Amino acid sequence: MDAVLELGNINEIYVKELNEIFVDYNFGYRLSGDLDKPWITVSSNIGLAQNITDVIVSTEQISRQTADHIRQAYKQFVRAGELRVRKDAIRDWLSVMESLMTY
Repeated sequence: MDAVLELGNINEIYVKELNEIFVDYNFGYRLSGDLDKPWITVSSNIGLAQNITDVIVSTEQISRQTADHIRQAYKQFVRAGELRVRKDAIRDWLSVMESLMTY
């Protein structure tokens, strides 16, 4: 996450070069050069956000245990007052979803 801030501070020439690399490797995003919104979605098929309640309901149809983990991570995220704790909650979500995808 801190790397995003660093990427926002780089020269415009490097942004162009990095975006070319992202295209070569089908990364799915490119740098915008805007510090407030540093990433731009390349594919219109990629959703920017989903309602967490919808995610839990959909996931519960596949795995109740995974849905419970998402609920727990969401509660942790909402209660978090520090950036570091929020990052940990997001990592927990990603880990849970990764486990579900390999299930």
